[in-house]
Amino acid sequence: MKRINKKVILLAVSLVLILSAAIGGTVAYLIDQTGSITNTFTPAKVTPEVTEDFDKKVKNNVQITNTGDIPAYIRVKVVVTWKDKEDNVYGAAPALGTDYTWTMPENSKWFLKGGFYYYSEPVAAKGTTGVLFTACQPVADRAPEGYSLSVDIHAQAIQAEPTTAVTSAWGVQVDANGNLTSGN
Repeated sequence: MKRINKKVILLAVSLVLILSAAIGGTVAYLIDQTGSITNTFTPAKVTPEVTEDFDKKVKNNVQITNTGDIPAYIRVKVVVTWKDKEDNVYGAAPALGTDYTWTMPENSKWFLKGGFYYYSEPVAAKGTTGVLFTACQPVADRAPEGYSLSVDIHAQAIQAEPTTAVTSAWGVQVDANGNLTSGN
């Protein structure tokens, strides 16, 4: 019986040595034969640019162009103030309807939420939004002395895919067609 156990042990040890040599040889071969792979990632660019017409009294045809290289959602903050010639801001803000008027086009794809205007559709790379407003102008004789109406448009863009980027960052919803909604 001692001889049988020695043979079994010797056979088991031999098998372990043969398997170790085979596995070691395979790993060595794979390491020697597999070259390195370089993954190059190019980050996407999402950049908005405001375009508008301005004739020193009326700002109109305000649109935002996605100058980036991927589709993006666009939102803008419109900041209306009284400014003097040195860009000093008057202490009281002008009131819409009282100090200035604002005309949005019919069937506009813009909606207001939390102080921002959101363009409801994703804008293709190099694409442009619809017009935000056709005219924004001061009401005659409403400006404080030495001040004039200033309308600044601050645009922001965020990639359209994945949609969770816009829903988590801006707090809006994306419907089944890929359009933004206020979520109300």
